[in-house]
Amino acid sequence: MNEEKKYTEIDDSLIELFQTELQTHILVLKNYLSENDSENFDIESIYHALQMIKGTAKIVGIKILADLANAINNAFSESKNNKQNNFQEFYKYFHISVNIFESLSKMDRTGFMTFLTKEDENIK
Repeated sequence: MNEEKKYTEIDDSLIELFQTELQTHILVLKNYLSENDSENFDIESIYHALQMIKGTAKIVGIKILADLANAINNAFSESKNNKQNNFQEFYKYFHISVNIFESLSKMDRTGFMTFLTKEDENIK
């Protein structure tokens, strides 16, 4: 789908697909939040969940959410590879992002579109 298209042009079935994918992968991300054990958690599961969210968002045509998943993934990788980096700062934004994804997974079409339109305008 062309990224220039307005979000309102996204078919309902694609929104449902994206929300289903979110619900599936949010479970992995929330598990990480509840464990809060950065040394013993399966890092590959987090990477995979974020990559799946990013990929589905791209397929559906929601660039802003693909970019968010990618940014979280990059920050996570950086915080894991650089022990001097402030992991607590990453964790705070990770938690906020997971809450955004979870909220989007439960919204009706109107709420979903309103969120995307407002966030897209805030970024521009």
